[in-house]
Amino acid sequence: MIRKRFKEAWDIVTSKHGEKQRFFKKYDIVYTNFHRSITQPGNNIRIEHLAFFTHEFGVSAEWILTGRGSMFSGTRCRNIVEGVEKY
Repeated sequence: MIRKRFKEAWDIVTSKHGEKQRFFKKYDIVYTNFHRSITQPGNNIRIEHLAFFTHEFGVSAEWILTGRGSMFSGTRCRNIVEGVEKY
């Protein structure tokens, strides 16, 4: 379930063009390794990827890990969601 929630949030916040590339470049993450970790059950999600993701996009780590609370926390993330909804 953690993987499913992580991927759900990832798909929402990176739906704007260029967000994925910017994220990978900023945190020096290899796309193929990251993609496998959130899509293939045999691979673990790296804790630093989770930390970078929640910090960068304001996604709730509690929601990803437990399913409790809101997917997003804070004003910054509400702005991202509102921007995505415009498309």
